[in-house]
Amino acid sequence: MLTLRKAILAIFTFVFAIAFLFVDWKEVEGDNQIEGVVLQLNITRNFPVDDERVDTNNTDEKVGQQQHYHQLNNINNTNEDDELFNEYELQRYMLQQRTSLINSFSILNLSPKSKPPAIFRLYSSTELQTPQSNEDYHNTFSNADGGDMILGSACMAIKAFRKNDGIKPHVLFVIDENWGAFSDIVPTRTDDELGGKVKWSVQWNESGCSLDDLWYYLNHTNASAIFTTQHQSAIEPHPKVFPFPLGVFRAKDALNNLMTNKQSAVRTTLLVINQSHWRHRIGIAEEVIAKFNGTISNTYMDGTDYWQHLQESKFILSPSGIGFDTYRTWDALTMGAIPVLETYYRNDGFYRIFDDLPVLWVDHYDNVTPALLEEEYPKIIAKARSYNFEKLTIGWWYELINCYRPSRKRAAGKE
Repeated sequence: MLTLRKAILAIFTFVFAIAFLFVDWKEVEGDNQIEGVVLQLNITRNFPVDDERVDTNNTDEKVGQQQHYHQLNNINNTNEDDELFNEYELQRYMLQQRTSLINSFSILNLSPKSKPPAIFRLYSSTELQTPQSNEDYHNTFSNADGGDMILGSACMAIKAFRKNDGIKPHVLFVIDENWGAFSDIVPTRTDDELGGKVKWSVQWNESGCSLDDLWYYLNHTNASAIFTTQHQSAIEPHPKVFPFPLGVFRAKDALNNLMTNKQSAVRTTLLVINQSHWRHRIGIAEEVIAKFNGTISNTYMDGTDYWQHLQESKFILSPSGIGFDTYRTWDALTMGAIPVLETYYRNDGFYRIFDDLPVLWVDHYDNVTPALLEEEYPKIIAKARSYNFEKLTIGWWYELINCYRPSRKRAAGKE
């Protein structure tokens, strides 16, 4: 009997070993157990790999996968699996990251035109103060114990802060969709709805503020941080000045297209141009179209589907408007197209907002050619697993803000 049991055990072990060799074992990327609840945001970090929103049975997509399977250029990391170099797998991985993080609670939609912007509705009136008049600012900054978040004008806040000897610990927010606290004219790249902003230093002085006031403020320990939208061309990058994103323009449309439309991990269009005919944008579009020998065009308002273009394209041109940040850029990042952005030979603290996100920087849009995009695309895609797609959610910015709030620092024993 013992011999028979040993024989049966031996046969079972042999069969299991053979089966193990032929089973396609795959590790699910990420930790599906990470909790993503940020107060009422309820952000789900990851769904399983076979999330039903990604159609893995799409025959056309599988054909595309076979056609697009190739080794990416300029990658010499032999310690990684071959699938890291597969365009289809990398695009699919990024799609899964975006769809697992972005939902109706978390989609990055700051709505600067609303009062207050959407993200600030997460805070109570005792936390966030929104002074309007000079008297309001004086009362706010003369009370060290009030809310530690101020949403308003940089100049008025800084003047009131200094007048009250800097007694109030706080974080300041200056939110405008077109012009930030330190935005200045960048010739041929920024403009104003009424024909041109006055120079920042002139505007600052006319408002009763001085550079001395600004440096007093930035160097004071009770001024924890400034979060501001748009480019910061008036000052050098400063560790206390943080860029703040516009987010997507139409959150409902973006979310519906991200979640319900059949998205393929295969992108067949190299570059899409879909932008309004706003002043300097016209010349930029014409120059890039010429570099493509007229094989592309500006599809803005031509009846085609904007969201579909974003889903099918590898890159999208995203030039500045009145300010350097645009809704188009965040639409593209949400839908998986790579924004082509221009430094215009400038160093700007605003550019930090795109750290750890898949964007392509060029010094000038004259440099955008098919050859450049074909060369840069595999390099950008190869970094798929290093991008921080949580930056496309309100929750990430909510947590960043809280890191600098004096009240949170005190509660954590960091002050």
